[in-house]
Amino acid sequence: MINFFKKSTKYPFDINGLLTEKSDFDHVVCDIKIEQIPEIETLNLLFENLPEHLEIFFFDHFHPTISDPGAYVSVRQLNGQFYYWLGNHGWTSRKYWTTTNYCAKYLLKNWNFNNNTLRVSVAYGNNKPKDIEKEKLWDYQLTELEKSDWNYVLYEVNGNLLLSVLSGGVGLFELNILLNDQQQKEYEKKGSSIIEKITKEIRENQNKYSEKNIEIRIRKK
Repeated sequence: MINFFKKSTKYPFDINGLLTEKSDFDHVVCDIKIEQIPEIETLNLLFENLPEHLEIFFFDHFHPTISDPGAYVSVRQLNGQFYYWLGNHGWTSRKYWTTTNYCAKYLLKNWNFNNNTLRVSVAYGNNKPKDIEKEKLWDYQLTELEKSDWNYVLYEVNGNLLLSVLSGGVGLFELNILLNDQQQKEYEKKGSSIIEKITKEIRENQNKYSEKNIEIRIRKK
């Protein structure tokens, strides 16, 4: 057994007992297998303690593609920040800044399609901050949950909730904001009423939220 993560970290399980050496591919270091569906906090710990020379790798069963179904997700750390990209046979996406919490929810959504396992492999290639972009999403990645005409649309994306708010003022524009953990939990308890409240907050603080805006690109039919 091997341990590539910080030994001082107190995990809610014995990580040494979960790491199994792999030898079928040179780039594969180990698989982490957790039989029961893990908590978000557990996955956050794993991502947060990922060394820069390694990457976490898992399969996105839900990513829509024209040819091969799904996509493979690679997550790395760079100078204390995290980024990810997608790929499959013959294509690779750009690299986008992200958070450990976003990745934890992303992985959890796909947990059953990864055989209760995530893969750790060597992080080949040196990426610099200038090579990594702010998150961008395609419209086909979004699943509409609910909407209020001329007000907002709430989407699910990669296990996270994205709120698209039609902002007031000259030349109406949209602000696409990921809900944080607290907001998501409130939505699960209170439903649409909390979305109305968050929408109002975003409209009243457009400058604050514009920095968090996520671009949604439309794929031509």
